[in-house]
Amino acid sequence: MHDVKEPSVSENERGAAIGGVSGALSSGEAARTVGGKRFRKEDGGWVDTSFSSSASAINIRRGSEQYRALLADEPGLRVFAEQLAGPVIVVWKGHAYRFH
Repeated sequence: MHDVKEPSVSENERGAAIGGVSGALSSGEAARTVGGKRFRKEDGGWVDTSFSSSASAINIRRGSEQYRALLADEPGLRVFAEQLAGPVIVVWKGHAYRFH
């Protein structure tokens, strides 16, 4: 009797195959793609890889009137604010936003 070894499948591939989610990694993930943008984990939050640390970001508190108004004007930002937990810095149409 011969043991048959199944091919190794990474957690990324398994997550993508099961859930169809791009960048489906474990909770210790260091990078993720959401809404076509790549983010890196930094200081407990997510930072758009196109963000320059020398640039400033507009602070937006989730659930605030400013947050609701911004998402009404720019609905494309919703996916980043809602799918990434914790602080998020995203560059959108030439502006950087920090959701917290």
